[in-house]
Amino acid sequence: MKKIIFSVFLLIGIIKGYSQNINADCSQSIPLCTTPNFTFNATSGVGNVQDIPSPSNISNPTTNPASANAGCLLSGELKPQWLLITIANPGNLEFVFGAGNSPNPQAGFYDWAMWPYSANTCNNITNNTLPPVRCNWNATNTGGTGIASAANIPPGGNPGNYEPPLAVNACQQFIICISNYSGVNTLVSFQTLGTSSLTCNPNCNPNYSICAGATATVVPVNFANLTSPTYSLNPGALTSGTGNFVVTPNPVHDKINIQMQGFDAGELVILNMQGQQIITEKININSRAFDLSQLPQGLYFISINSGQGKVNKKILKW
Repeated sequence: MKKIIFSVFLLIGIIKGYSQNINADCSQSIPLCTTPNFTFNATSGVGNVQDIPSPSNISNPTTNPASANAGCLLSGELKPQWLLITIANPGNLEFVFGAGNSPNPQAGFYDWAMWPYSANTCNNITNNTLPPVRCNWNATNTGGTGIASAANIPPGGNPGNYEPPLAVNACQQFIICISNYSGVNTLVSFQTLGTSSLTCNPNCNPNYSICAGATATVVPVNFANLTSPTYSLNPGALTSGTGNFVVTPNPVHDKINIQMQGFDAGELVILNMQGQQIITEKININSRAFDLSQLPQGLYFISINSGQGKVNKKILKW
């Protein structure tokens, strides 16, 4: 049964501070990782802030961004709950609110919208500058609603209540506003269905050890559509790069030979332990020899910087 929007003008006295208004604002969103259900209250309002302005053609479009279903929160945020999810592993994100076979099946129209989450998300939604990645204006008030492939829609579910799966990576976060359009008092069950799971404690900044003389490939896996990954290596004297070079002999007493691979024209610098540049030279060949016989004994760094990146290595002068 389709919903029909009736234009009704009411004068409503909004009393702030109801306990029912908890989680009714974007800034008060609750994590769903450990929350198998949440509560809809018929008497809660929009919270302390009307997070979704009207009209809101970008943050809350009337055209569905991912399917042929109806638009997003076409009636705005009605007695909403704001929920936060954090992705634990790469895969397809699929979930359902109020599945028919859950402990708390759908008992009304549960319209919802979901946006990528960052520290600026709530302001961007209110300022009508952040489009949702998924949303649903329910076609029916039973059978649940959410994100699911046709094969994963729970028994009794209507395809008009479900959006297509979303490919996600570990540590991505999303915020959801789910509206209590029907004004029901009920618990709402939440379940994940896809290959990607949720977490409360994501390991988004892991530390790895690379032993001296070893090589490693750094591949970004925690962010979708990341075209310019950045990362740091410690100690700071080590720097990532796609080129490589070999210094022989090392340790060295007088002359060294440097064989370079994967570098275009660039700059070679030899530095002492205080960071002072001892030798600086432009390079455009793959092999270069240097006489270090006049340098004091100690550790030195050789740095090659080119369009392919920057690589540092240590040498011992005896």
